[in-house]
Amino acid sequence: MALTAAEIQILLKAQDQASKVVQGVNQSIKNLSPPLRANQADWDRLSGVANAAKLALLGIGVAAVGVVGKSVQMAGQMEQTRIAFTSMLGSAQAADSFLRELFDFAAKTPFEFAGLAQSSQQLLAFGFAAQDIIPMMTAVGDAVAALGGGEFEISRVTRALGQMKAKGRASAQEMMQLAELGIPAWQFLADAIGTDIPTAMKRAEAGTISASTAIDAVLKGMTGQFGGMMDVQSRTLNGLISTLKDNVSQSMVIIGTEIIKAFDLKGKVQDLINFTAWVKD
Repeated sequence: MALTAAEIQILLKAQDQASKVVQGVNQSIKNLSPPLRANQADWDRLSGVANAAKLALLGIGVAAVGVVGKSVQMAGQMEQTRIAFTSMLGSAQAADSFLRELFDFAAKTPFEFAGLAQSSQQLLAFGFAAQDIIPMMTAVGDAVAALGGGEFEISRVTRALGQMKAKGRASAQEMMQLAELGIPAWQFLADAIGTDIPTAMKRAEAGTISASTAIDAVLKGMTGQFGGMMDVQSRTLNGLISTLKDNVSQSMVIIGTEIIKAFDLKGKVQDLINFTAWVKD
């Protein structure tokens, strides 16, 4: 059946909007820092993914449309993450800079960005400085990777360190939480203050060891004993799959962001909100 003039106009408009999305995605790719771009061949393939999104926007295949919808959803989630870090770090510029560093970090580890972002927010909330987060996450990540853990264990370690910082002193409760995960926290602390484990425990119980002393001892101990284990784990099958997931997620966020811009989805949703509010009233 032949298309009507109106239907042809709709298709042409969709084609134009889809082309804008693809152009925006390609420009976003060019603006990424070199570590994130990996190599030109990889990003040439990503440009092919962007062009595939163009077909999806024209409605070719339910699965393709689903990918577009997921991309928009993930872009929305990233926007919320950016807002959260903006609030914690004081400016959008600081948040964007930190998130770029975190993306770089996630790309080199067997852990996924979302979990690392959550643990980073946790550390910031406990009062750790932004410039200390990646070094801390490196020490924690190496220890957890060496012990065969994942995002849940990373969250437990960062929470224990944060709770200790909040108390202002070395705490037996948090030290035991670390020990339960397989991290010899008491040994690290005893070595740092030049004594044995029983004496370190007694001094901690008496409240004479500051949180900063204990946290520094644990971080340095983890780096010394487990340093480099994330790199080793990242080259295993599960580590490679994690890296692949991060790469796909980042690509979908870029595509989703450009779709939101090209189709003014925020404006369309706001119009719908206004309309439903008018109907309700």
